[in-house]
Amino acid sequence: MIWQIAAVAGGVLTVAVLVLLARNLRHSQALREEKATLRDHLNASPFACLILQSEGWWLNQKAQELLNHPDQSPIDTPTLLACINAAQQQALSDCLDALRYDQKPFSQSLETSGLQRAVYVTGMWSNSCAVLWMQDEGATLMLTERMAEMEHQALFLEKLLDAVPMPIWWRDPQSLDLSGSNNAYNTLLGVGDDPSRARDLARLAQRTGMAQTESRHLVLDGSRVAIDVTEAPVQGFPGAVVGIGRDMTALENLQMSLAEHISVQDQVLERLTSAIAIYGPDRRLKFYNMAYAEMWSLTPEFLDNQPSVSTVLETLRQRGIIPETSDFPAYKKSREALFTHLIDAREDMIHLLNGRTVHAIISPHPLGGLIYQYQDVTDQLALETSHNELIAVQRSTLNSLFEGVCVFGRDGRLKLFNSVFANMFDLDIDWLAQSPHISAAAEKAKGKLLIEGDWDGLKQRIITRISEPKARQGRMLLSDMRVLDYAYVPLPDGQCLLLYLDVTDTTRVAEALRERNRALENADLLKSQFIANMSYELRTPLNAIMGFAELLKMEMFGPLSDRQSLYVDDILSASTDLSELIGEILDLAAVQAGFMELDLQKVDIAVVMQDIVQVRIGSNPADQKAVVFDAIHPAPILADIRRINQALNCFMDDALYVLDRRDTLSVAVAHMEDQQICLTMTVPIRNFDEPSWAKSICGLTEKGMLEPSLATGADIGISLARSLIAAQGGSLSMTDDSQTLICTFPACPADV
Repeated sequence: MIWQIAAVAGGVLTVAVLVLLARNLRHSQALREEKATLRDHLNASPFACLILQSEGWWLNQKAQELLNHPDQSPIDTPTLLACINAAQQQALSDCLDALRYDQKPFSQSLETSGLQRAVYVTGMWSNSCAVLWMQDEGATLMLTERMAEMEHQALFLEKLLDAVPMPIWWRDPQSLDLSGSNNAYNTLLGVGDDPSRARDLARLAQRTGMAQTESRHLVLDGSRVAIDVTEAPVQGFPGAVVGIGRDMTALENLQMSLAEHISVQDQVLERLTSAIAIYGPDRRLKFYNMAYAEMWSLTPEFLDNQPSVSTVLETLRQRGIIPETSDFPAYKKSREALFTHLIDAREDMIHLLNGRTVHAIISPHPLGGLIYQYQDVTDQLALETSHNELIAVQRSTLNSLFEGVCVFGRDGRLKLFNSVFANMFDLDIDWLAQSPHISAAAEKAKGKLLIEGDWDGLKQRIITRISEPKARQGRMLLSDMRVLDYAYVPLPDGQCLLLYLDVTDTTRVAEALRERNRALENADLLKSQFIANMSYELRTPLNAIMGFAELLKMEMFGPLSDRQSLYVDDILSASTDLSELIGEILDLAAVQAGFMELDLQKVDIAVVMQDIVQVRIGSNPADQKAVVFDAIHPAPILADIRRINQALNCFMDDALYVLDRRDTLSVAVAHMEDQQICLTMTVPIRNFDEPSWAKSICGLTEKGMLEPSLATGADIGISLARSLIAAQGGSLSMTDDSQTLICTFPACPADV
C-alpha cells in the first residue's frame, strides 16, 4: 500500500516535474522569440543601439556600421571605448561607470576613431540594464547645412526679386489671392493692392495653362504710365500663377517718336529727286515717292495697292522698261532672295532700254524689308566721259609741252605732272603716279639738284614754298650743269603750280651772243678810233692840196690855160667833197662813241623843214613842182638846231636824188595826240621790185631785220643822219606800204 502510495506519489511528482519543465521550456522559447523579435526591431531601427549584457555590449546593425565593427558578437567595454576618439575615451568611460553603478543617464557628442564620424550618445538605465543610443550627427549636420543653404537661397531669391526693377507677384493656387510681391510691385502699385482685372487675367492663365498678357494705363504720381501685365502659370506647381509687369512708357513714347520720325522721313523722301521705294518684310511696297513713279512710269493707283516686288518687276518687263534677261524667273527669285540674305548695301548699274542709265542702291531697312534708291546718272556718266576725255587731252597736252609741269595740293602731295618734269629730275613716272609728298619727291630728286650748303635747310625751304605758295620765279643750275627757269604759281584753290623750262641751250647761245656783242663793241670802238685817226691823218695832206689848188686858182705863180683852170676846179671840188665826207665820218664816229656834245634848245621843226625846202627849190627852180610842203606849226622840240638841220638836209637831198621827175615829194609836219611831233616824207614807188627809199633810210632789209649802222651802203651821210636823229630823242619808222618815212620827236616839256 505504501509502495503503491509511493509509486503514485512518484508518478504524480514526475508528472508535475514534466509539466513544470514543459512550462519552462515554453517560457524560455517565448523569451527567446521575444528577444529575437526585439533584436530584429532594434536592427531595423535607424538609430544605433548598444545593450549591456552579461557577455558584453550587444550592438544592433546600425551600431556595427557606425562603430565600424562588423562582428555580431558582443564586445566588452574596452573594445567599445577603443571605437571612440582617444581624447574622448576617458569621458565616456566615466559616464558608463556612472550609468552601470548609479543608473545615472548621460548625453554626449563623440567622434569615432575609425571613420571619424560625429555621433550623439545617450545613455539610460532600462529594465535593469544599461542602454546606449547613438545617432549619426553627420546626416543631421548635412540636413542642417542643407536647410541653411535653402534658407540662404530663398533669401537670395527674395533679394533678387526685390532688385528686379519690374513688378513681380505670385498668387495662392486656390484663391488666387496675392501671396507675395517684390519691392518694385509694392512701390508701383502698393503693398497688397490687387486689381480685380489682374485676378481675372490670372484665372484665365490658370484655366488655359498659357501666359496671358494685356496692356494697361495707370496714373502714378500724376503721370500716365503704360504697363504690360503678364499672368503665367508656374510649370510643375499646379495652380500656381506668377505675374510680371513691364513699364512700357518709354517704349510707347519711343514708338510715338518713331512714328513722328517716319512721318517726317516720308515727307523728306517725298521731296527728294532720287526715286525711293520701301518694301516691307512681306515683300510688298510700303512707301514710294513721286520721283519713283515718274522714273518707272507707274501710276499711283497701281503703287497704292502695295504690289509685291515680283509684280513690279513683271510690270516693268511687260512695258519694255527694264532690260531683258535670259532667265527672268531666276532673276525674280534672286531679287526676292535679297529680303532674307542681304546684309550690306548693294549697288547696281541698270542700263534701260530707252538709253538711260540708273544707279540702284538696295539696302536693308532697320524695321525689316528693303529700301530701293534709284538715281538717273545718264547725264553724270556723259559728264564723266567728257571729263575723262578732257583729262586725257590735258594729259597729252601737258606731255607735249616743252616745259616741265607739276601741281602740288594743299596737303603737299603731287596731284598732276607731265613726262617732261619726270625726265628733268630723273623720277619714275609710276612712282609719281602714287601722289608722293613733296618731301619724298625732293629726296628722290636730290641727286639732280646742285646742293650748296645744308641739304635739310634747302629741303625745308622747298617744302615751305609748296605749302605756302607765293608767286616767284628764278633760275636754277642742276648737278649735270643744265640750266632751268622755274616759276611758282599759286592757284585759286590753294594748290601750287610749278613750271620748269630747260634754257640750257638758250643760256649758252645768249652767252655766246654776249661774247660776240662785246667783241663787236670792241671792234666798233677800234673802228671809230681808226676812222677818227685816219680822218685827221687825211685832213693834213688834203688841206695842203686844197691850199696849193687855191694858189693855182688865184694864178699866184702865173696865168693858167683853160685846160689847167678846169683841172684846178676839179681838184678844188673833189677836195671839198672829200673834206665834207671826212667831217661826216668824224661826226658819225663821235655820235657812236657817245662823245658828241649837243646844244639842245627849243626848235620849231616846221620852220626848219620849210627853210630846207625853200633852199632846195631856190637853188634849182626846175624842182619847184617836185616838192609839196604842208605844215601846221606844232609845239617846239628840244634839239640841236645845227645837227637837226644837218640830218634833215641829208634826208631831203637823198629823197630828191631818188625821186622820179614824174613824181612829187610830199613833206608834212603834224602834232600827234600823244605829245609827239611827226615829220613825214613820201617818195612814191613806181617799180616794186626796187628797194624802198623809206626802208633804206630806216636801215631795214627785206626781211625786216635792222642792219648795222654802217652797212646801209656807201652813203655815210644817211647813217650820220640816223644817228643824229636818235641822239636827239627821235625815231624813224615807215608806213605799211613802205612809201612814207616817219620821223617822230617828243614835244618839248612845258617847264623847259
